[in-house]
This record gives sequence, C-alpha cells and structure tokens, in this order.
Amino acid sequence: KALAIGTSLDFDVVRKLSAGRGRRLLVYWEKDLELWSGNGYQIKPNQKQNDASHLHGLPDLNSTGLFKFTVTPDRLQTFQRLTACFPRERELYRKPLVLVKESPGTEREKGRALLSDVDVAFNQSFFGYSGYGHIHGDLLVRYVHLLVHSNLWMHYALLTSPKLGAECRHFYKSDLDDFPIVPLEKLSEKQEREVTSLSKRLETADKTVFPEIDTFFGSLYGLNALDIEVIEDTLRVCLPYHKSRERACEHPGNPDRRAFCQKLESLLSPFFKVVGKRPEVTPAKLNESLDSQAPFSMLTIGVRGQQGLAPSDSVTNRVLHLASETGATRIIQEQERGLVIGILNQYRYWTLSRARLLAAEILRRHTAVFEEA
Repeated sequence: KALAIGTSLDFDVVRKLSAGRGRRLLVYWEKDLELWSGNGYQIKPNQKQNDASHLHGLPDLNSTGLFKFTVTPDRLQTFQRLTACFPRERELYRKPLVLVKESPGTEREKGRALLSDVDVAFNQSFFGYSGYGHIHGDLLVRYVHLLVHSNLWMHYALLTSPKLGAECRHFYKSDLDDFPIVPLEKLSEKQEREVTSLSKRLETADKTVFPEIDTFFGSLYGLNALDIEVIEDTLRVCLPYHKSRERACEHPGNPDRRAFCQKLESLLSPFFKVVGKRPEVTPAKLNESLDSQAPFSMLTIGVRGQQGLAPSDSVTNRVLHLASETGATRIIQEQERGLVIGILNQYRYWTLSRARLLAAEILRRHTAVFEEA
C-alpha cells in the first residue's frame, strides 16, 4: 500500500520507523504497562443487549464534533441506558484518558483526539487508552495525544492502514495499536518535559504547536529533514479527502515548477562537480498550440555555460506522444547536450520529494550524455 499510495521514499520512512526502537503500542500499553485500551461502547438496540449499569451516570461522549482537544464534562449529558450491545469494561473509561477519533478528519487543527481528566463513557467513534493506576498515567495519555496529532502518525496510518484511504476515511484501532511507539521510559527528562509543554499548548488550541510536534517526533525517531519533506509532500497530495485530492490534481503553478527545478539542480550539482561542470535545469516553454493541448510540462537539463537546450517541436511531439501511448507520468529524452523531460501536469508529480526521485533516476541512467557534453 505504501508504494501504491506514495513512493519508494515513503516506504523508506515507514521502514525506518519499523526498524527503530519502538514497540507496538498495544503490547506496550496492555502487556508492559498493564493498562486498559479499547473501542468505545456500542448500543445496537436491535441486537442482544448486555448490562451497562456500570456506565450509568458517567458523562456521555457520543459525538466527535463536540470538542477539539479536551473533554469538558459539564457540557455532556450523563449515560442513562442500563443496557448496551457492547458496553465494555468499566476500567476502560477511567481517567486519565486519551480518546482517539476513528476518523482523523482533514485538519489536525480541529483535533484528532481528546484528553479527559475525568471518567467518561465514550462511544464507538473513539478508541480509548486509559492511564488509570499508573504513576505516570497523565504523561502517558498526553504522549499518545501528541503522537496522534503528529504528521508522522498520519503518514504511517495512511501508508499502512487497510482501511484509511483504501476503504474509507476511518482507521481501525489495530492500526494505532500496531504503531511502533518509543516507550515513555526511554525518553530523557528533557524530552518528558517537552511532551508536557507541547501537550499543554495543544490543550489551549495553540496552532503554532504543530510544527514543533512534528519536529519532536521526527527527532525521536531519528528522521532527517528529507524524511520530513517526504511526509509533508505525501500528506499534502495523498490523503483521502477532497482538499488533498484537489491539490494533487491541480496544474502546478510557476512557483511550484521553479521550486522543483531548483531542488533538482541542487541535487545534481555535487555529482556534476566531480567532472568539473554545473547543471542547469530550466522549464521549457512549449508553443501555444502544444501548451493548450498537452497535459505535460517540459523541462531541460544541460550544462551551465554551454548553449542552452531548446527542445524542438518534433522532439516535444515525440515525448508527448510516447507519454500518451504508454500512460507514463514522466518521460526522459536524451539529446546531444542534455535531457528533455516531460512531467504530467499535476502537482502530485511536482513535489520536492518527486524531484529527489527524478534526480536519482538521472544519476542512475542518464549521466553519460553530460560526460560527453
């Protein structure tokens, strides 16, 4: 799924997480810490009912749209039913709690999970993790609360969940349970203080906290700036929501193309330097008739200081025809002094991480043309 939705770069990020010092969240929570976790209660009035009197009188959280980051119990009605199909055990509802929404939504600024410092009954729209009885229970639920609001978790869920982005816009509790969380006890005192600080800012809906949450978890898992770039690019264009899909299919603007070309040039420069040359990556302007009918944009790669490449209409026609015939999203055509490249005119193929993949392809298969230039 990682390769189907993302690229080999996304697969490498997931592999890094899996090969790190993490432990499956379910094993860590229920086996190591001996704490409770589970899906919320289910009523299903037309099915066999079981005793739910142990939930009677608890604040009843039965909607994901009531709160953003924390539960305010005074705004909730109490649980009044005496029966439910799956009431779950009373221990699951004990404070402190982190209640993860099964549907993360399009924007984390609207909240993906809730903290509760009171016992609360919650329904099947939430996955609950209780820190009750643990000396660091409050810090543990805050830690998971932060994790769920990180791009790192959303990227992992998107690329590994059999449900999110494949079947619908929800994920299973087992997807989060399988996440390789770094045990809290492996965090330094400084990192624990950072968890508390970031969590308190998130509680107050401080929107400036999200980049710092991403930086914290990126550092915790040993990810570098390029890994973070891959995560951000993939979430921008691959999430199963209208906003993301619309962005993915948009024609890249001139700033997007320039950024792509600049990134590609910077990636190629160290390798050109070995042979005493500098690359020059330039967006190629098609004539108006081609530009209006072609779904591709062209760019050229030559050697700086030499006569610039200007793809002829015949070359451009061949490239675009070949792309249309093969269903390709990218075509590389070797010429006497460099390369002419056609890329499908959708933003998803013009991200900075896609520039990395193109640079790798050029260095692997198309360097000879520059050595002769």
